[in-house]
Amino acid sequence: MANHPGAKTSSPTTAKYWRVADAIEELGSATLAEVEAWDRAHHPDDPLGNARADLEHLTVNAPSRVHYNHARSNWRSDSGHPRDVLFKLSDSGPPRRTSYVLFNPAAHGHVDLQKGNDGKWRWHRHCSPATTRSCRVNPCPCPPHPPTAPIRPIWPSMRHGAWPATRSPESMRLFDLLKVWEPTFAPSKAKVHLARYNGRHRPLDVFLEGDFDQWQRWQTRRNFQREFVVSLVNMGTPTHWLYAGLFRSLGHVEEAAPKPHYFYDLERVGSCEEWAGRLHLQSLYTERHSYPRGETLAEDLTVSQLLPERLSIADFPGFKAVNLTKAQLDIVVRNHSTAWRSALSSVKGIYVITDTATGRLYVGKASGSDGIWGRWCAYAANGHGGNVALQQEFGIEASEERRHALRFAVLEIADLSATEADICERENHWKSVLLSRDHGFNRN
Repeated sequence: MANHPGAKTSSPTTAKYWRVADAIEELGSATLAEVEAWDRAHHPDDPLGNARADLEHLTVNAPSRVHYNHARSNWRSDSGHPRDVLFKLSDSGPPRRTSYVLFNPAAHGHVDLQKGNDGKWRWHRHCSPATTRSCRVNPCPCPPHPPTAPIRPIWPSMRHGAWPATRSPESMRLFDLLKVWEPTFAPSKAKVHLARYNGRHRPLDVFLEGDFDQWQRWQTRRNFQREFVVSLVNMGTPTHWLYAGLFRSLGHVEEAAPKPHYFYDLERVGSCEEWAGRLHLQSLYTERHSYPRGETLAEDLTVSQLLPERLSIADFPGFKAVNLTKAQLDIVVRNHSTAWRSALSSVKGIYVITDTATGRLYVGKASGSDGIWGRWCAYAANGHGGNVALQQEFGIEASEERRHALRFAVLEIADLSATEADICERENHWKSVLLSRDHGFNRN
């Protein structure tokens, strides 16, 4: 696991309860049911006996954890205890939903468990500067204290230069970091490539497939006439970007076929590679120009998140976070991604397919023995999974662009032992809720 307060860099014991932390680390965020499904997929012969208790045991804001460690008296999350691993989030709904994530003091603040006069244990937040704004009372009433653990410990160490000690990572700008990682870099020497959907290719899909470098080299204009190219991939909204790397432009050649274009020789700058595919950025820039000069964005592009690992289609984000394009689903199935296959084949459930071009929905069920994985493999193979309405719209006569307008998400999961009748009942419920019979692709 990642090296941060509460994360187990190596399990202190071989106790089975550490599996729930492994599940959350892999899934990113998960409910009790999703953790149990993950455990069944990874340990079918030795499942957890009480996953709920194991989750609460490792969760810093779970009052019931006091019953699982009677020897502990200090419950403050900044005390460096090895079992301060998880944080619990509650969505009031309806329906009410509780999920678990890795504990991150920068996002959650530090907490403490205290016993009230009524004998009940409750958790209280002790705010750090990064979380003061999240308090419901202003000014913040929480007693100040200097955290004894780093605020964002998953961030890299001194390997390519430290984060400035007086600023939190969330306040850092990409160009400030690039200057630290590559001393010869300057905004005046750079062009920024804001890689957006161009009508044919989706840059995020290209990046996940590992073809971004080659794809970026092909340009219709002289877009990279400076020493450096800062490459960013759009993440679905105009202001959200993924850092794809810093490149050095070594020249280009003009080619006439199949149509006039410029083919650039771009070399990745090794000192900046550790953060490619991991660094998420927010920007105020909303112009359509995809190749602004470095000076234009030098004071923009603020760090919003750093992933512990490079973004990969192999990473399963958790059932509630599944939102695959058709191209991404094809990659997952074609590569037989272990994480995706293990998760999706371990559950039956209800899913929704969205036609992003029209907004129409199709609600489907996966009730076979191979779960959602088996059903979605059929869509990867032919684009319609045998459904009549989808076949008419996305069948063999549909263009490649039309077929790739689909997105796949999971609405609800069920155990593999769930009956066909149970699954059909839930499918009909979601069809009624989403009106997919009246306004979507469902025919029954």
